[in-house]
Amino acid sequence: MNKNRVFAGLMAGVMVSSAVVPGFSAEASGKKEKEEVIYINLDAAGSVKDIYAVNIFGKGSVVDYGDYSSVEMLNTTDEMNRNGEEISFTTDSDRVYYKGKMNSTEIPWKISICYMLDGREYESEDLAGKSGKLQIRFQVTENKAYKGGFFDHYALQASFTLDTEKCTGIEASGATMANAGSDKQISYTILPGKGIDASITADVTDFEMSAVSINGIPLSLDVDVDDEELMDQVTDLLDAIEQIDDGTGELKDGASDLKDGIADLKDGAFGLNSGAEDVDEGAAGLKSGAEDLNKGASDLTSGIADLVSGTSALSEGAAGLKSGTSDLGKGSKALNAGILEIQNGLNQLNGQSSSLKEGSAGVYKALQQIQSALNSVSASSEEIKQLVSASAQIQEGIDKLVNGANTLEENTGFEVYKSIMKENGLDIDELKKGNSQAIEQLSTIRNTLAEVSETFGSTIDTMEGLQGKVTPELLGQLQAAGMDTAELKLLLSQMDTLSEQKEQLGKLQNLTGELDSLILLLQGNNANISGTETYLNELKSKMQELSDGAEELQTNYKVFHGAIVQLTDILAGLLGQVSELQDAVNTLTEEYGKLHTGINDYTDGVAQIISGYTQIAEGSSDLVDGTAALAEGSETLWNGTEALKNGSEAVLDGSIGLYDGMEELLSGIVSFYDATGTLKDGTGELDEGVVDLLAGIVELYDGSGELKDGTSKLRSETDGMDQEITDKIDEMLETITGGDYEPESFVSEKNNDVKSVQFVIQTESIKIPEKETDEATEEKPKTFFEKILYLFGID
Repeated sequence: MNKNRVFAGLMAGVMVSSAVVPGFSAEASGKKEKEEVIYINLDAAGSVKDIYAVNIFGKGSVVDYGDYSSVEMLNTTDEMNRNGEEISFTTDSDRVYYKGKMNSTEIPWKISICYMLDGREYESEDLAGKSGKLQIRFQVTENKAYKGGFFDHYALQASFTLDTEKCTGIEASGATMANAGSDKQISYTILPGKGIDASITADVTDFEMSAVSINGIPLSLDVDVDDEELMDQVTDLLDAIEQIDDGTGELKDGASDLKDGIADLKDGAFGLNSGAEDVDEGAAGLKSGAEDLNKGASDLTSGIADLVSGTSALSEGAAGLKSGTSDLGKGSKALNAGILEIQNGLNQLNGQSSSLKEGSAGVYKALQQIQSALNSVSASSEEIKQLVSASAQIQEGIDKLVNGANTLEENTGFEVYKSIMKENGLDIDELKKGNSQAIEQLSTIRNTLAEVSETFGSTIDTMEGLQGKVTPELLGQLQAAGMDTAELKLLLSQMDTLSEQKEQLGKLQNLTGELDSLILLLQGNNANISGTETYLNELKSKMQELSDGAEELQTNYKVFHGAIVQLTDILAGLLGQVSELQDAVNTLTEEYGKLHTGINDYTDGVAQIISGYTQIAEGSSDLVDGTAALAEGSETLWNGTEALKNGSEAVLDGSIGLYDGMEELLSGIVSFYDATGTLKDGTGELDEGVVDLLAGIVELYDGSGELKDGTSKLRSETDGMDQEITDKIDEMLETITGGDYEPESFVSEKNNDVKSVQFVIQTESIKIPEKETDEATEEKPKTFFEKILYLFGID
């Protein structure tokens, strides 16, 4: 038998795409069928806070019912009339959406989300920012207080999102996990009429979590079930039962034949007794060979004992080599460290050589200038006073430089920059925080749009694949054959708007790209702020160095100026002794020229020492590497000799065991030799055992008759089982696919012609509280798109 069952799952995908973002669907039908999208906001623990219903109608006069505390048109300005629970209006729009906030908070499901951190239960608001071992327990059961069929016919898709930068070691048994950027998405599917009790565990740091999203739709799967193979197996099972019944009859006949064969076995027992005598003769030869084998085992044990003694000596020598190479390695490392330290000192000395040479050259040049000046110019008391005055002016300029450097340092840095910007109406910290919040919110919107776009695109691709296949002619043929074609007609009507839906998909994809660009711009703005902070803080550090250098210059020049004043006093008394000073300076210049030459020679020598010492340092490093390799090799040798020693000891133990075994074998062979006589005696007893076996065969014959009666009963009671299994398959498939469930209104039982109802459920997110600001923001009217996002809890 072959039954193919095809269920319309295509419409479920169409309903998801049109209900989540109603603005991207169109309905050409003139019927007053309505669609309901129920937005349920939960707190983080799963309790219902409020429920919004978005009701969708086509053009014309509309009368709808619902127990609402408030109602609002979402995409038109049509006037609405309310009379109790009755809402009426007339619209020229092809698709009109109005929102109502429901008074009731009863839903078909009871949802509970419990948070345990390090074994202690926390409220969601107390959990934000905590760290430890987290367990999230997610439970969904039927709400008995709600009257309606949604629990038994609707499937739920629940999605948790954890940031892997804050959550590690994530485990969620029974869930589907996927990566989305730096997030881990954990999804559960809950079938109609079923609940769930699941746990998610993770190690968390500064814990935060985005809102949990739960979508509810009628389960209508596109399943092609071919039960032919299953029923073939059932048929095979029934055939096997018949074969078993037939086989038990054959077993009963075989037991009869076995009873007849026992007589032949009795005759064979006589031949066995004759063979036992031959075995007795062979056992004598086996005893002689075992004695020779026992002697060889003794010689083997003696030789292996000598091997163990030699490997012990080898192991002791390898251990000494291992210890020595270890000490050599430590000494070479210490030598290398000392050499490197000396080399570092020589490098520092060589680094100062250029300064020494330049300084010496400067001193020598200055002496030459003094010599030239003394030999060509005569000083006067007036010129000396001018020297003191010029030095005082330099000191005054340095003081101004210090004051300017300190002022510049105080007015440099990122904090000063932020203060200035704040005075001009821009708070840098709030700007950066606002950018981060906008990036997070836009990313959430972008991801939601991307998911909707992907689902919508898949639906359009499916409809394009079916375009041309579902025709009015085909509908007529199917209807004439007695098939319900309501869903196929609905599919055909939606294909007329396929081009418009593709256009809407393109707009949705463009919007996703624009959001990516906006997120990139905000990220670049934050990066620019961070770069400015780094630059200004580094600049402040450099200004500190400039200020410190200027102050040091100020201090040193005060000492220098004092020396100038003292020098002028001395020069005033030495004006008469200029000629003697000239002679002294000439002599000093000549002698310092010799010293300058010696300094140059000294620094060149230091460079040569460093060149040679570098080779020593490189050799020392090679020595360290070599000793390390030697130590590694010695340890390998020691390990090998230990293994050899242990192995030889094991061989010795084995050889001793072999020797003992040979003795036991010899003893066993002697026993075997003695037992051959017993075997001969036992063959006489075999005949008596054959008689007992014959009695058992008679019992087997009787039992096979009883088995035949049982298999006949099994064959009779399994007759017709194939039809029962077919009925069970039909019942199971109806449970999985949703059967012929007709949508009912969630908002009021007075509403008829309900085309679809979808539930969009979302909890509060768990966020670390942000610092409050005193600045008030002016609330702007929301656009239609913003109103839809608001129902998701996205501001």
